[in-house]
Amino acid sequence: SFSPEEEILNNEESVLAFCERLEEIVERHSFVNQLERHSYSFEEAKRIVETCDTEITESIDNLSILNKSRDNISRRILTRLNDLCISALLLNAMKDGYQSPNAGFAWEYSLLRANTKYLGNFYRGLQYIGRRIPEEGQAERLMLKYYSFMWQIRQSLYENYGITVLQNLEKFQEYTGTDEQDKQYYELVANAFSNPKTEQKHNSNTRFYI
Repeated sequence: SFSPEEEILNNEESVLAFCERLEEIVERHSFVNQLERHSYSFEEAKRIVETCDTEITESIDNLSILNKSRDNISRRILTRLNDLCISALLLNAMKDGYQSPNAGFAWEYSLLRANTKYLGNFYRGLQYIGRRIPEEGQAERLMLKYYSFMWQIRQSLYENYGITVLQNLEKFQEYTGTDEQDKQYYELVANAFSNPKTEQKHNSNTRFYI
C-alpha cells in the first residue's frame, strides 16, 4: 500500500520514484511466491529447531575435537541455517496467534515489526545464496556476517519459548586465528546480546554476498 507522501506528482522525479516502488512490490511478491506453501504446526517447527541445533552445535564442537578448519565447519553450519531461520520465522508468527502458518506468510509477517525484521532479512539473504557451494574461505566470511543473526535467534527462542539452542556459539569465536578485527566483532556481538539493557538497532538495508 502507498502512504499520502507517496502521491504521484506531475513531474519526472515523482513518476520515477513511483516506478521504483512498484518494482519493489513486484520483487517482494515474486519472492513470496517462490516460498513453499506447506503449513507447519508448533511441534513441527520446534522439531526442526531442535534438529538444526543438534547439527550446528555438533559441528562447532568438531572444531576442537577433530581439529577442523573454521571454513570447513562453516560449510556444514550454513546448510542448516536455512531451516533454523524458517522455523524461527514460523514460531514468530505462531507466538502472535497464527496457527499453522506457511513460510510465505511467516516471512512477510516478520517484516512488519522492527524487532523481527532481522529474521526476514536473514532468510532472504540465505535464499539468495541458495544451493551455491561457497569457494575456499567464503563460508567462513558468511558465518562472520551471520553470527549476529544466530545470536538474535538464540535469544528470541529462549525468551519467547524457553527453547535453548546454540549454547556453544561462543566457541566459534575461539577459532578466529590472528585476525583481530574478527575477534573484536565476535566480542561486540556477544556483549550486545548478553546485555538485556542494550537496545538493538537492526539495519533494514542489510546486504548479503559471498
